[in-house]
Amino acid sequence: MQRCRACQRLVWYPRFVCPHCGHAELGWEELSGRGTVYAASVHHRPALPALSDKVPYTVVLVDLAEGARIMSTVFGPPPEVGDDVVVAWLPLGDGRQLPIFEKG
Repeated sequence: MQRCRACQRLVWYPRFVCPHCGHAELGWEELSGRGTVYAASVHHRPALPALSDKVPYTVVLVDLAEGARIMSTVFGPPPEVGDDVVVAWLPLGDGRQLPIFEKG
């Protein structure tokens, strides 16, 4: 995840300029991948055609251990607010991977 070198706040989603202080020098750092579910909503219709075989799935807001909050997805049994989750990576087939979360 990106961190602003001026204000030291985490930045998600990736950007060219810090949304907190406007500084243009952002660096990348590896995080623990652990977090807690802040909110969850089960989706029964796919947002994208590529997700049609994965319904139902849960869209979550995750408070990462390092302090940032991000939106992501959980496939499988839906988590409850307050559950611990850990990042996993979903290959997209074109060399990229999508960060998703699993209960844990």
